[in-house]
Amino acid sequence: MSAFLILFLKQHDPNKKADDAPHRARQKSGYWKDLVLVAQQIRLFQSRFGLPNDRLPTEYELRRHGYNGGHTILRALRLHGGKRAFLQKLARLDDPEAKAPFASWQEASPQRKVSDARRVARSLKPELEGLARKLGLPGKTLPNLSLIREYEPLLANVICSTPGGYAAIARELNCCIEQQKPVSWASMRRLKPLPLQELKRELLKFIAERTVTPGVMPPERILAKAGRFDLIISIEYHGGSRAVAEKCELRDFASWEYVLEMRDLLRELRAYLNLANKGNEMPSIAELQRQGREDLARLIRRHGGPLVFAARFGLYVPPSRRRREADLKWGPFSLALAVQLLDACYQRGRAVDGIPELPPLSELDLELQTEIAEYGGPDTVARRLGLAFARPDGASGTLREDHC
Repeated sequence: MSAFLILFLKQHDPNKKADDAPHRARQKSGYWKDLVLVAQQIRLFQSRFGLPNDRLPTEYELRRHGYNGGHTILRALRLHGGKRAFLQKLARLDDPEAKAPFASWQEASPQRKVSDARRVARSLKPELEGLARKLGLPGKTLPNLSLIREYEPLLANVICSTPGGYAAIARELNCCIEQQKPVSWASMRRLKPLPLQELKRELLKFIAERTVTPGVMPPERILAKAGRFDLIISIEYHGGSRAVAEKCELRDFASWEYVLEMRDLLRELRAYLNLANKGNEMPSIAELQRQGREDLARLIRRHGGPLVFAARFGLYVPPSRRRREADLKWGPFSLALAVQLLDACYQRGRAVDGIPELPPLSELDLELQTEIAEYGGPDTVARRLGLAFARPDGASGTLREDHC
């Protein structure tokens, strides 16, 4: 007798008890018409996803976990006339013992998203006002989202992850949004490129007045937002952003954006792990979202996802969250060491073919040299951090050369 036939007979055994039957996603007829059974399913849904148990889940929360029972609960609530009607029917039950566990339930406030935006706006107000002052904007003027993303990527991610986004933050802070005057290509063609020395002087003046990261070449978008199209034309005339950055002894923004973003991400992640007492355990994307750290979740996704990120920086992933086909084992590593090396790389300011270079061992402290040797040497550490590295023969190695 084949294994398939044995399994078929076990599942269709007429003498089998109903309690021993396997769980089925489809409930019996009339199941969702019972108020108490629907309330019990909502309670299980809340405990499974860590939602507050003193109110009904919002429609957003139900749709977010729709394929794990949220869509079914949403249809059941509509079957009973909506959330308010469901709570009224639940309160009118005759059996006090049946409705006692759900007596404290309330309907989710429709103003919850606005209150979240107000809370985030109050926490970000000092940073946004400081950024506006450094950019030279008039009072009660909020920088554009593109400017915020260029200077403070983590701050921009927090704004985008807030319900209502950038418009809600500006509305809560009672700020006007910086407007840009349209400029035609004909007017730009009439501009004459500046000589190299004058261009260098104007760039250094612009960086000192409006840039929050000194020593870095401002990208074209920031110059356009400031209306300095004369600098844009002059940079293109003298060979582009990277060539002008080398001539003016500045760092190209495209090359150093990764270093600044990764350094800030590792700092924030390390602070979150210390605050949550998680040790060396990699938090999941769902956990970061529940804790209001959508900014960290977005950046971790951008840099490979939680499994790749954890393997890259030596963080522990519980077995229940691992994938057998993608079990990456790169060995131990240290977040503190990564932050120190990225900061030293930025302070040194040397890049090879547009890739920032890890400082050689001779320029680092003895403690950092010992840790680098412990984690596989400068070439292995540089590959983990996505940096170029100095070879013993004096040449510089990059990831591009290793793959050729």
